[in-house]
Amino acid sequence: MCGALAGSPSARGAHEWRGEWGAAHAGPLAERRARAAPGELRAELRQSRPFNIPDVYFDQLLLRSRGARWETHVGVLRAPGYREWHVGVGRRLRVLPQTDLLLGARVFSGTAGEEPLGSCLTLTGLVEACPAALPFLEFEAGMVDVATSPAPAHPAPLLVTRVAVRADAARVLIERTIVPSMDGETALGVFLRRGSLSLVSTLCWAAGEGSLALAVRRGRCEATLGQSWHPDLGWTPQLSLRWLAEERPS
Repeated sequence: MCGALAGSPSARGAHEWRGEWGAAHAGPLAERRARAAPGELRAELRQSRPFNIPDVYFDQLLLRSRGARWETHVGVLRAPGYREWHVGVGRRLRVLPQTDLLLGARVFSGTAGEEPLGSCLTLTGLVEACPAALPFLEFEAGMVDVATSPAPAHPAPLLVTRVAVRADAARVLIERTIVPSMDGETALGVFLRRGSLSLVSTLCWAAGEGSLALAVRRGRCEATLGQSWHPDLGWTPQLSLRWLAEERPS
């Protein structure tokens, strides 16, 4: 991240965030997965201030079709003299009863000063299952961001496994992310809801990173204010607005 903000074309700062499907920094994605199943979230706009570095922002936009059959997302890292972005499109296919296959493609690119960083195309495949005999359990596993070319600055591929246990007003998610030839990360996400208020917290064991966020819901709109903490890099404040599939009573 620090090398990217200094303008190094090979550092590729936003690759560490990625946003959807998988991320080397697992906390923000574990938080989103703990809060709602894919079919419940229709749109989200989120802004983060990575480690409170002045004039540095990471913006994300996620859009899903009805039933979450199609989805698209955009992420942009902005800093003085540096900009990096990625765009992803995904399609869910029903392959077995209670089992979907998500196929996605994502393009990464950006500029450092006036110099283009080049582009990289990656592919994603995830199996998502909710067993009929265990309706409170959700399972997801697959590969994220497998590069289609040997470009030196492409993001590292990720092997992702997620298990979520849900009840009406609570969800617990465990996520394991492995980068080939590197250490893995295990993240825990806990979501609790009471009326129109909800609380979500995550913990990443290897990094020692944690987060806490409070959300307020009115109808189908939900606003969230949160903070994450990294023991070496400090605080990252985050603000998000979400549009959900259906209105729940307060």
